[in-house]
Amino acid sequence: SCGKDDIPSTRSTDASLLQAKLGQLVPNSRWQLTKALYTVGDVDFNAAWAKMEVKFTADSTFFYRNDNIYDPISKTTKPKKTLVESHKYAIDGEKICIGDEVFQVISADSKQLNLSSETIKIQLSGRVNSSDP
Repeated sequence: SCGKDDIPSTRSTDASLLQAKLGQLVPNSRWQLTKALYTVGDVDFNAAWAKMEVKFTADSTFFYRNDNIYDPISKTTKPKKTLVESHKYAIDGEKICIGDEVFQVISADSKQLNLSSETIKIQLSGRVNSSDP
C-alpha cells in the first residue's frame, strides 16, 4: 500500500490542485483501459485487453474484462463482464496509489488519465459515470 515515505511531505499548489481534480475524476467512475505496459528489465509487455474497463469506487479499483459469449443453443452472443482483479487506492497530491504500486499522474482531464510507475504505464480514457459493475 501507499506509505508516507512514497509521498513528498510538502505539496506544491499544483499538487493540491491536481489532487482536487483527481478527487473529482476518479471516485465513482468507470474508464476504458486503452493501454497497460509492464516493464520487466528492458522489455515492455502490452497487457491491455481489448474492451477492458477500470471502475473506481470511493476507495477501491476494479479491473473488468468485457467479453462476448456465444450461446450455441440460442445462437446469440451475450456480453459478459468478468472481474480480473481489484485493489484499494489512495490519492495523494499528484500521485495515485493502486494496491502496492505508486503512480505519477502524467495527465488528468475528463477524457483521459495517464498513470506511470517505475514498472507500469496505464492509459485510461473515455470516462463514464456509472453505478453498475
